[in-house]
Amino acid sequence: GNTGPGAGGAGRDQLTAVKRTAFECLVHYQRTLNPALCPGEWRAAEDEALTEAVAFQLGGGFTTAVSWPHVSARLGDRGFPRATSQCRERWTKSLDPRLRKGRWSSTEERRLFLAVRTHGPGCFAEVARHVPGRDGHACYEKWTNVLAPHLNRGEWSHEEDQALAKLVEAHGLGKWGAVARGLASSQAAQAAQAAQAAQGEGGSSLKELVRTDDMCKRRWAKLRKTEVERHKKVRHSATPYTSISHFLHPPLSPSLQDARAWPK
Repeated sequence: GNTGPGAGGAGRDQLTAVKRTAFECLVHYQRTLNPALCPGEWRAAEDEALTEAVAFQLGGGFTTAVSWPHVSARLGDRGFPRATSQCRERWTKSLDPRLRKGRWSSTEERRLFLAVRTHGPGCFAEVARHVPGRDGHACYEKWTNVLAPHLNRGEWSHEEDQALAKLVEAHGLGKWGAVARGLASSQAAQAAQAAQAAQGEGGSSLKELVRTDDMCKRRWAKLRKTEVERHKKVRHSATPYTSISHFLHPPLSPSLQDARAWPK
């Protein structure tokens, strides 16, 4: 590479060309490009060091503000190089003892509902401030898959099941977001919504009722389980064809078995 006197100037010219400050470049390098920062799973020793560093920052309860750059620096001093964002994410989503997991209480659901009405369905970081113990991601998942008023919670119709099967075949397993979007725009989903709206269920307009990706995933699992159970019953029934070999080479009838002995 160029190591002459103009090398440093060339580097500064490149930074100027992309309109990034030296600090922005440093932050990006430390967060995404520095090979010394471990991007893998957190080990028990790192979790312990992070907990101690956060406790030191909180100062025995005298403050609630955590300086994450200082936390990252303390971990680095102990031989655990982690970026500021990594420390913050690990603490706020996994280690903070105030986090609540598992089933939501009715009080939490009411808090979430009121917070979304106040801040809107696109500000879950702010919404989470009104639901102690739940982070923004947990609030988003709960609202999107359970509490949102535009969800179609009715029974699945035969047309919806057929459309679901075609969409899974088209997009593949695991692409539940694409499957849900396709189902929402399909005629089968619209017909089911119209039938539900005619019955006065849900109180939402026809175009608002949707199935979420989680709903599609759970429905597909139920359909596959039903099909597997049906095949098991057929396989274990008292029929002479109990294996694939019987389908390919079925046993001869008694008359045909006798015919084998007929003279040529």
